[in-house]
Amino acid sequence: MRRYSAKMLIILGVITSLFLGGCGSDSIQNDLTREKYFKSDATVTFYRYNLLGQKALEITGKPFMIVKYLRISNEYATDCYFGLSEVVETDIPGVAPVPHDTFLKPANIEAFPLFNFPDNSPILLPVVWDNKRITSNSGNEFSFEYYPTGHYDDRIEEWKFVFDSQSVKNSTFVIGAVRNIDFSKFRGIDSDLNSFRLDTL
Repeated sequence: MRRYSAKMLIILGVITSLFLGGCGSDSIQNDLTREKYFKSDATVTFYRYNLLGQKALEITGKPFMIVKYLRISNEYATDCYFGLSEVVETDIPGVAPVPHDTFLKPANIEAFPLFNFPDNSPILLPVVWDNKRITSNSGNEFSFEYYPTGHYDDRIEEWKFVFDSQSVKNSTFVIGAVRNIDFSKFRGIDSDLNSFRLDTL
């Protein structure tokens, strides 16, 4: 009986070590979020201001977005990554100009094959991961103040996204808007007509 028990203990030990080694317990504990992808085929317009608070640059492009959301609880948004493809920037006549943005290439964008950007499309990334003071992420709304420099007191824009579902996972589209909140240097952008729509991929 002792020899049988010893063998059983060895077998159980091997099985246990194999199970613990292969189940990826750290990734399971830390993998609390999922990503959802949204895109619009409609061209939308944003504006950048000069130091006098005048609209000086018109920015047009097609929005796309990646939203991180909790895979448990209410599946609400926790972060986002927002960009524009096929970007065109045009100076607004009659006011002091502002520098144009530096564009990225599609290959520089996360998950770019999913978005099916045209080859050599100019890409602009107004919002990247982190650097947000979240003001609402309950229900179907995700709002935040954005500080691209990484300094909390350097907030320049207020973004608001409203999903068509209480759960980001189940959403089929999202309505967004942005407004400048930097009234000293006017570095934030504004969205035309205060809203734009993106549909899930």
